[in-house]
Amino acid sequence: MNNVLNTKWLITVILFLFLNACGEQAQNQKKNQKNNLVISEIESSKNNTLDKISSTLSTETKIRLINELALAKKNNDTRLFATKGRRVVIVGIDPEKFEQVKKMCGIKFLSNSGDVIKNEQDKAARLANYRFAQAYNKQIVGGCLN
Repeated sequence: MNNVLNTKWLITVILFLFLNACGEQAQNQKKNQKNNLVISEIESSKNNTLDKISSTLSTETKIRLINELALAKKNNDTRLFATKGRRVVIVGIDPEKFEQVKKMCGIKFLSNSGDVIKNEQDKAARLANYRFAQAYNKQIVGGCLN
């Protein structure tokens, strides 16, 4: 009788462990599929958007972009630029993917990107800064998600 109970108990434990392992594997597969979907969506929009963005950048901003990208590559820095303010925004990234991209890539804050704009000069500088961050993030995001 004891052997039968021990055998049943052992089978129950083994079955529980097996089912638990299968559940974890299924969760990991779903997570990987979701990550791959985000990567493919971002990659497909990356090339089209970058051409449009870079055509709107000033020469000074293009030089800044090239320098920042080179520095990021040298330091293996995959963090993306985000704006400061009441609501953090990763520039150029779909808000629905914000948390996932933030978790995988990390963020760093764009200077002079708070909520306060005092005059037209601030507005123009903010737009140039935003376009820079958008182009930068489009280049960096593919590397951190792969």
